[in-house]
Parts: sequence; structure tokens; C-alpha cells
Amino acid sequence: MENTLENKAKFFALYWGLIVAKITKGSYTHPLDTIHVVDKNVLSSVESENYVKHKYSLELTPISSISDDDAIEVTKILKYKEDDYFVKNFGFESFEYLKDEIKEAKHGFIGHIVNESSRVLSVADYLRSKGYYIGDGTEIDYGWVKLKEQIK
Repeated sequence: MENTLENKAKFFALYWGLIVAKITKGSYTHPLDTIHVVDKNVLSSVESENYVKHKYSLELTPISSISDDDAIEVTKILKYKEDDYFVKNFGFESFEYLKDEIKEAKHGFIGHIVNESSRVLSVADYLRSKGYYIGDGTEIDYGWVKLKEQIK
């Protein structure tokens, strides 16, 4: 993905409705480090970033910090059972093992733990809805995303 304002706005839209948009360059009306909901105002500011005095990044949780509750929900979405192909062939017999697999997902790439494309989308949508970073790392390199573990 190219580093353009249009692409940045599209990426931000994936987190619509979540309170994860952080002001990284403030103004009088938009104080630095305040957190806002991703809505039409944020997207409008992102698209017009060259013309406004304030800038946003998304403050997201890395997959490596997935909570037990969210990992359980992911296993429910994946519908893993004892006779599942992945359980038989790759040993996803326990919740802890799957949680470790999720945590090892580099930059939120979860395709390696999911055996059907519809499940990949469902897992990605669920994790995004909880404020987890799902991307390939370029959004971090561009400065669009700050992972909570990197914020000091």
C-alpha cells in the first residue's frame, strides 16, 4: 500500500467507531495526545492532512497482547474441534497453543492460523473491532499506527 492520504483514510476507516484515533500533532482546538472516535470528522481531517493543523495516528493493541477472552472468541470463530484438519495435522488441540500462535502473528498477520478465507475475514473483523492492529507493518512504518506497547 502506498503512503497516500487516501490510503491512510481507507485504513483508518477499518477502525470506524472505535476510540483509537490519537492526535499526534495538535492545535488549539485539537490538543495533543487526546483520543477520538474514528468517524467522519477524523477521516475528513486525515484526507485533508496537508491543510489542517492537527494530525492523527491510530493507537492500537498489538496481536501479541491478545487477552484470554479475545483469544477464546477467536477460537470460537475458528470453530476448532478435535476432528478439525488443523487440530489433526498441526496440533491445535489446546486453547493455550492457539493463543501462542495468535500472539506470534507478526504485525497482526493471522492467515497462518485460519484454514478458510471466510474465517480469516471474521477473525480479522473481530480483532479490529476490539482495537487490535491487523496489517502488514507498513502502516506502522508510515506512522499511521502506534502500537500500545511502543507508547511511552
